Amino acid sequence: MSLSEIRSGRRYKIINVKNTERALDLSSADNRSIIGYGFHGGDNQKWELQQDSRGWTLRNVSTRLYVAAEGHEGNNNNDYHDGTKAIGAQEPYKWHIWHESDNKLRICVPDVNRCLDLSNHGQGIDIEIGPKWHGENQLWYFDEA
Repeated sequence: MSLSEIRSGRRYKIINVKNTERALDLSSADNRSIIGYGFHGGDNQKWELQQDSRGWTLRNVSTRLYVAAEGHEGNNNNDYHDGTKAIGAQEPYKWHIWHESDNKLRICVPDVNRCLDLSNHGQGIDIEIGPKWHGENQLWYFDEA
């Protein structure tokens, strides 16, 4: 699905390009960690997207928590470090979504050269906020759920 096909208010499953066996998942183990996990169709792997003039929010269908950067809930500053984890947060967190190529999309922190990244070059399970680079572990497929 291309960026022009994504609609605010709709629900999506978000699959990693490098490792298509990993979907963006709000861990049911702690209802806080955002991980890459095998898609099973549960609501904890479905995300409602909302767009406004500042960007997109990704809100979990099961818990209503937003994908955010740990320690930066509410996009509170630009001091991101390697290994910052993606978490579920109560406050909306804005993301920029870019069309990279084909149907591959990139989810990035606004005004910072950092993107959602499936750890260990796509072989891990942690979702981190990593420095933007050409690796496909920072690219995502969006499919309507």
